[in-house]
Amino acid sequence: MKLLIRRPEQSDIQALHEFFDLVIRDTYKKEGIAELVDDQQDEWETKKQYVAMDLESQGKKRFFWLALNEETNDIIGTIECEKPTKSFNKRSKRNYSIV
Repeated sequence: MKLLIRRPEQSDIQALHEFFDLVIRDTYKKEGIAELVDDQQDEWETKKQYVAMDLESQGKKRFFWLALNEETNDIIGTIECEKPTKSFNKRSKRNYSIV
């Protein structure tokens, strides 16, 4: 499988929401706390807000990377942080806070 790493786009929103729902439910089940449905819902709503903040601020308030299966374009993972640091931008030779 070829992996594609990129920033999220507006067209990814629905797939991201579905991905977060799947991962959160699976994690709670594996941890033996699947009955905490309200907590799962809260976590899902928070993730949705963080993605919206990323897109609205162009990565200045929240910052996501998507990992996709390049052949199917399915999301297979995400990385999220509050915002990229100056040292990250310097090492990466690209200013991701304005992407």
